[in-house]
Parts: sequence; structure tokens; C-alpha cells
Amino acid sequence: SSSSAAAAAAIPISLCDLPFLLTPAAKAEVVLGEARVQKQFEALSNTQYAYQSGSIPAKSDLNLELVIRRHVLLQDSLTGIAMAEMMGGVHALKKPLRVKFMSNGVAEEAQDEGGVTREFFQLLTQEIFKPEFGMFVWEDETRCFWFNHVMMMVEEEDHANDDKDDNNDDNNDNDNNNDNDDNYNYN
Repeated sequence: SSSSAAAAAAIPISLCDLPFLLTPAAKAEVVLGEARVQKQFEALSNTQYAYQSGSIPAKSDLNLELVIRRHVLLQDSLTGIAMAEMMGGVHALKKPLRVKFMSNGVAEEAQDEGGVTREFFQLLTQEIFKPEFGMFVWEDETRCFWFNHVMMMVEEEDHANDDKDDNNDDNNDNDNNNDNDDNYNYN
């Protein structure tokens, strides 16, 4: 009986996996709370690492800072996120977000105490819902936006073509390796 209790204790249980225990609003609070904890942990870890390495942590080390030009908001956002992930891995994306807008090559005067980030997300949302972006389409029947199925099919075709290209590259590599084996002198 104690071994079955120990086995049961070893199985991880998430309250979010039990739909009858929490309302959707409560689950949202759990997810937001977890995100806050992860942000704080990343900030603390970066601060401790800086102090251990003998330096004073820079403000940019504590936050995920995106520098955004308003006229290319979406492009700068995607580039900034990709660069942050490339430089710091997935953990860099868990840092608290700070946004700095640039106009005519000069940083706009503003302290990001939440208002600038809120404006960034409002502008980003407006941008991705524009018809020319093509990610979402308006459904008259439901009177709401929905994912653009055409774009999803194009994305699937692109992935299928990428897979074909990868297979062709692998086959070409094998052909090249076989050619090299034929020319190799085994003596």
C-alpha cells in the first residue's frame, strides 16, 4: 500500500488537466501566474549570473527589449524575437518585455511602464488583422475573424516543398559520397 502511494505521488498532476476543477478564467490566472514566475526567475538568474561573472547587470540583460520602427512594426517584431532567441535561447523569450519605438532613427521619449508595451500589442494586433497581411479573414456568417485557410494551405505546401528539398539534398549527398567511394584508392 505504501508503494502504491509512492507511485501515485510520483505521477505529476496538473490542476489544468482536470477541467471540472477550474473555470477557464481560473486556468487563465494559473497560466498568467506561471508566466510571471518564469519572468521573475529569468530576471533573477540573469542578475545572479552577471554578479557572479563580476559585472553589473545591464538593463538589457534583465528584459527582452524590442526596438520597433512603427512603419515596419511586424518585421521588426519578428526579427527582434528571432534575434533574442538566437542569442539567448528560449529563456530570453521568458524575460519581461520592454518595447522602445523609433521614429526617424531616434528613440521616442517614453518610459515603458506598461503603456508602451500595451500600445505595441494594440498596433501589432491591428497589423496582423489587416486583409493585405492575409493571416485572418472576416467571416460574414459568424461576424468574426478566423484563420485564413488559404494561407494555411500555402504554409503546408511550403513545408512539403522544404521536406522534398531536404530529401533531394540528402540523396545528392549520398550520390556524391558514392562517387567519392568509386574514386577512392583502397591501396
